[in-house]
Amino acid sequence: MLLPRPVLRPPLSHLRSALSQARRARGVHMLRDLPPVTHAQLADTDKTRKPRLLPIDGAPRSAPAAFSPSHHLCQWTRPPESVLLVQKKDDSRVQAAMAEILGFLTTHYPHLRLIVEPHTAREQSQFPNLTVFNEITDSPVKLLDNTDFVITLGGDGTVLHASQLFSRTECPPVLCFSLGSLGFLLPFKVQDIDRALHYILGDGEVEILNRMRLNALAVDSQGRTLSRMPESGWQVMNEVCLHRGRYPHLPSVDVYYNNQHLTKGLVSLRAVHTKLTTGGRLPPLYPNWINSLLIIGWRVAHASRDRRRHADPDRTPVIVIPTTGPAGRRTSEARQVSLDGRDVCELHAEESVLIRKSIYPIPCVDQPGGGTGWVRDINSTKH
Repeated sequence: MLLPRPVLRPPLSHLRSALSQARRARGVHMLRDLPPVTHAQLADTDKTRKPRLLPIDGAPRSAPAAFSPSHHLCQWTRPPESVLLVQKKDDSRVQAAMAEILGFLTTHYPHLRLIVEPHTAREQSQFPNLTVFNEITDSPVKLLDNTDFVITLGGDGTVLHASQLFSRTECPPVLCFSLGSLGFLLPFKVQDIDRALHYILGDGEVEILNRMRLNALAVDSQGRTLSRMPESGWQVMNEVCLHRGRYPHLPSVDVYYNNQHLTKGLVSLRAVHTKLTTGGRLPPLYPNWINSLLIIGWRVAHASRDRRRHADPDRTPVIVIPTTGPAGRRTSEARQVSLDGRDVCELHAEESVLIRKSIYPIPCVDQPGGGTGWVRDINSTKH
């Protein structure tokens, strides 16, 4: 009786080597395979580490974290070398625009490293030399070190996703193309791709509008950062939400400002600073007019005008402490902290969240000359 010949399988290391060779053959690289930043580069941030888009109007020549939340005329310290392209998923119009941008950059700026997410690499397989960033496996610091600016294609949610990719760090300049239903955060139309790319990649001045972000930091009763949180906290573009999560009871919270008790309630509490409405309880808001958190019922919101109580997170953090359970009783139930729609951690007894203005805004590339193009976008959406 003849026994079946055993199937010889190559070692796992050989399979990984073959996969790596296949990636190199088709020109696709992984961000994690790029060399790390050296100590010398970290010590010389203005020249060696990476190109920066810095103010030329007398502002300090430092990271974008030093910018005030207003317009700045900026210029590259040297030509940018890499760009992260972020797109809305499962949209044929966005896919076509992404193909146009990749083709333009490959033709006119072949020196640029093009960093994309895995779904973009799959959809745009006709383009060689793409560098793939995986949000789950790659370090956000590695992404920041290798990204000089960001291009977004989609709606406001795509800008929010780009902000989340840099939620633990400063955010590079963001060039936003409007392919969604609202252009509040998206100053450039997709028809202007060529002009916009020459604008940000040229030698001239670039208009930057720094959009405020919140900083949320979870601490224990001694004010020490929780081990499950980044040391610098999370940078939040839209909202901080404290909710009951999987537990049956709503959280009871105490809110403090400037060491004074501000309010208390048995509610789901939300801190919002870029809330935009066109006919609801709040007026349309421009997120750089007033850097404040406004208490609306049991909601905390960023508003331009209202007669109710508000706090200034630029000066003092707003402290939110889950204190009691139903009917004022102490509870062991944890409370879920959600940042920009993502659950990040739970708060247990004697733990709290500090909410303040982040030192890391979102530097958005604006139309030349600034202006009020966002007003026209809002008005056109209302009709």
